[in-house]
Amino acid sequence: MSREAGGTATRLIQRTGYPAENGLLSATVLAPSAAYADALATAFMVLGAEQTRGFLATYPGLGLDVLLMSDDGEGGYTLWETPGFKAVSAPL
Repeated sequence: MSREAGGTATRLIQRTGYPAENGLLSATVLAPSAAYADALATAFMVLGAEQTRGFLATYPGLGLDVLLMSDDGEGGYTLWETPGFKAVSAPL
């Protein structure tokens, strides 16, 4: 991730050819394999937090445990996690 002109931009490139600028700072995915988790975390970084939550709501049968960290717009961040992620992680 880099900061450009006062904002943040990931190095992940969308289909537009431009960096993903959706406010998502980090996506952590617990999945059956590391490759699957890595692929999904990369996709979630491009989708952003809102679309990722929608994806997870649409496909609950995937059994994914996810933690998303988003820019709060005030110099800090907000966290969102699935119930399964909360169950396997230490308190944040």
